[in-house]
Amino acid sequence: MSGEKRNLGVIGLNALQVAKSAESAGFNVFLVDYHMDSDVLDGKHFPLQKNPLNPNLGKDYSAAKLVDYAIKKLSGLADDILLTSAVGCNPPLVRELEEEFNVVGNGFGAVSRARNWHMLEEIASNAGCRVPETVPVESRAELVDALEETGFPAVLKPCFEGSGFHQRILHRIEDLEFIEEFYDGMLVQKKIDGIPLSCSVLSDGTDAISLTVNRQLVGLREFNAKEFTYCGNIIPYETPYQEEIKNFSREIVSSLGLVGCNGVDYILKGSEIYLLEVNSRIPDTLWGVERRLGINLVKEHVSAVDGRMTPVFRENNGFYGKAILFSDKQLKVESKIDLEGVGNIPPEGTLIQVNEPICCLYSKGRNDASVLEGLINKAREVIGRHLIPS
Repeated sequence: MSGEKRNLGVIGLNALQVAKSAESAGFNVFLVDYHMDSDVLDGKHFPLQKNPLNPNLGKDYSAAKLVDYAIKKLSGLADDILLTSAVGCNPPLVRELEEEFNVVGNGFGAVSRARNWHMLEEIASNAGCRVPETVPVESRAELVDALEETGFPAVLKPCFEGSGFHQRILHRIEDLEFIEEFYDGMLVQKKIDGIPLSCSVLSDGTDAISLTVNRQLVGLREFNAKEFTYCGNIIPYETPYQEEIKNFSREIVSSLGLVGCNGVDYILKGSEIYLLEVNSRIPDTLWGVERRLGINLVKEHVSAVDGRMTPVFRENNGFYGKAILFSDKQLKVESKIDLEGVGNIPPEGTLIQVNEPICCLYSKGRNDASVLEGLINKAREVIGRHLIPS
């Protein structure tokens, strides 16, 4: 990129690595997210967090609040925006942002297609990919009927990312008593036991390139993640079915007409590959994909959106992992966290509420196991050296 830098707003709940990648790609970046982390972009960071030393996602945050805040803060600063977690897969929020900015990525129509389960089911079937028994529901009455179709255990999840409802596993009909609020547009999905995977895919709207197959970390106690809570990824995941997953992903993303970098989620059960969902935004695997393939993913994303998809890979044999460390009790950051491989760092003195994220961890290794071990050791070090019960 030559001449004056192009202003770019980056919006999402966990968007720091995307913002840093965009800066490396030559953009003048303005970041809108939630946390007042200490390792952010000086002077160009607009966190939604109200109390500097007391983040409270449950009380202060919603994806809708974040979007309203982003419109207020970025108007006049950035014409172009890049959407990440909790925002980029939510059609109503994307449509609201499209009215104010140029979305560098998938617009309302494409995001809506990616979240239309009936369309996904048909595309997956045409590609030869399995899908779990899944029923869209609009009311509690429909939910009960849907559970009769899927059976137990089942997963209840929102159609849209950032809706405010966190997916849950239902083991029996009585579990519905603990669901206090019903959100319009939900899915009941038969739970498939297996290995959670994803595929990161680059597309110009017609052609697609599958970049990496990734292992997803979900509900790991080592990171204090609750059941079914996403807590990171390891890249790549080696499996005899890697090419099959890549082929499915290319077909699915191309059929949806998505642009830029997107993620496709699967469950691998033995030799059976099940499509779970498509995330029509830059995926959380960015850090590992960039290091494994030797690319700048934001640069490649923007080029693909513009119809110029010509990535040059400098792939190496390393494995790369990211984990999100959560609190299992209320904690206080007793001392400055200055460890290598730690990001989204809360300032000294910060109170961390139970079940909320503390920071992100990063590790490199020679294989999947060594990366996971490195992430776990880093989690223990952060908790043991810098955090105390509060």
